[in-house]
Formats: sequence, structure tokens, C-alpha cells
Amino acid sequence: MLAGLVLLPFGSCKKEPFAEMEGQKVEMDETERKVKDFIAKVEKRKMKSGEEFEKEESLWLLEASGNYVYVNHQEEGEEIIRGECSFPVTFQNDKIDGLVLSEVWADIADTLHSIATQASGEDIHLKFMDMDWENLDGQDFLKIEYTFVRGQTSAPWSVNADWGPDAYWWFAMGWGMCYDTVCCAGKDASTEMTRRVMMNMGYPQNHKYFTDLEYVPLINPIDLPPNSPDPNYCYFNTFYSTSQPPFGSTHHLCLSPTEMNYHYHKIVSLIPGLKPLVDPQNPGLGHKVFAGIVFVPVHTLNSNGYEVVSHTVLLLYGISHGSSTWIPYGW
Repeated sequence: MLAGLVLLPFGSCKKEPFAEMEGQKVEMDETERKVKDFIAKVEKRKMKSGEEFEKEESLWLLEASGNYVYVNHQEEGEEIIRGECSFPVTFQNDKIDGLVLSEVWADIADTLHSIATQASGEDIHLKFMDMDWENLDGQDFLKIEYTFVRGQTSAPWSVNADWGPDAYWWFAMGWGMCYDTVCCAGKDASTEMTRRVMMNMGYPQNHKYFTDLEYVPLINPIDLPPNSPDPNYCYFNTFYSTSQPPFGSTHHLCLSPTEMNYHYHKIVSLIPGLKPLVDPQNPGLGHKVFAGIVFVPVHTLNSNGYEVVSHTVLLLYGISHGSSTWIPYGW
């Protein structure tokens, strides 16, 4: 799994996010105005000490603004670079001071630039990122899960096309193909499926950025239920294999083309039906739209001491917004 914990601080180069398009009348909806007002204040250091933000409001502002400024859905790439980073944050009565929020925004920018630089920032683009608060041993953190794409790409696959007969991929950890070598680090069954899903994503018309992102997980059990059939197929949403009898003869870490195609098509078929509501308290607002996918390879031992390999799949959904002023970010 290509995931790493990135800590602060890092040097950065900044983008001026609000260069207006010449000769074009600018029209903004309420969401975009709120996002751009926040970015202008934190970029120009106009936040004041004593200006407080509620915990959930501050999370929304950081995530929405980060996706508005840094995520570029228009670009594709051959390589998938996925990871996590965390920032310690101090709250007082579930509120955060404006100056502290400005520092968190700067830390996000610095860290993203550092990741892009370390990954050789040429032809690299941030595809999506999701933010959430978490608490570890009494300390609050802002946790960010991100996915970059890098490199040039060929024309996208057809959604319904299958992998060919030579597509044997190790289940994870950048091992590449099972019976051959691959040119670039990070390619494995999980990254190949991620890349294929993302290259065939259909964004809503005039889509420019997402807000209110959330993950819907597809998680396999650690232990097989009694009398299960072949574990590589009974849990169709993700690859699952175990050395536990009577499945020892089928236990493997290499996915065949049949398995690659089976799991990919099953996951794609699940995406539309799992769209969460924009607001569960107001179903009339409709559903969020698909925004990305993350495969998390898991290699562990079950409660009986047998080896287990599988994938956790996280489906990302959000509210899509259009814009007349949004400008793709260039690293």
C-alpha cells in the first residue's frame, strides 16, 4: 500500500488562486463565494486572533477550499500515488481560532507541494483528497487521504473492456505483474483497478470541484463464515484469499485475469447503488455523485493464525459544483 504519514512543516511555493479571466463576467453561487472568501483570507493572512470557527465548519472550509484550489479532475496519469498526512490541531470548546486555521491551511499547502516534489513533480496532479478530524490519545489531528496521478497516459480503456490473458498482477505492495516486471513503481492489482476506474469516471456536466466528500467502505470479514465457497469469489467486492483449510490449495497473492475482471466489474456495478444522500434529513436534495476510489491492500493473520490477503475498497462521493472562475492548478 502506497501510504505514508507526512508531518509538518515543509517549504512551499504558492499559487495565486484567483486570477480572473479577462473579459469574462464572473458569476458565483453561494458555495463558491464562501470558498473563495475563505481562501482569500487565509492566503493573505487576514484571519484575526479571536475569530473562531466551529469544528465541523472549519473542516468543511478546509476540505472544500483544498479541493477547489489543488484538485485537478481534468488530468489523468499512468501512476497512482496514494497516501495520508496528519496535522495536530488545538480546539477550545470544539472551536478553532482563525490564526490557527490559517496555519493549518499553510501546512496543507506545504505538505502537498512537498509530496509532489518528492514524487518528481513533473506531470503530477492531485486527483482527490478527503479530510476528517480524528483524536489519538487526547490529541486532535486533521487527517487527509490523497491520491495523485503522475505521467502521461494513453487513451482510456472502455468501461466494459476486459484485461487480456497476460494480466496477472500481484495483489499489492508495488510488486508489479506476477510473471513479468513492470516499468514503474506502485503498479499492482489494486493500483491497476484504481487507475482503470478513475480513467473511466464520468463527471457531471460543467463539474469543477467537490464539497462534502465522504467514503463508503466495502470491507471483507477477517474470518470466513462456515462452509464458504472459494474465498476468491464469494466476497465479490474485493479480492479475498486465505491459507486456512480447506482453501489452502487456492491461497495466493497473484490475481489472474479472470479475477481482475471479475472484481473490477463487480465494483463498478456497485458504485451507482451506494450513492449516499446529500442530506439524510432531506432526501429531496438527492444523492452525492461518485468522486473516486481507493483500494487498501490488507495482508494479515486471522484469529486462527492463518494468512489472509484482501482489499478494502473505499468509494468516495461528494457534491459536484460548476464554476465560471475555477482555474486548473499547475504544480
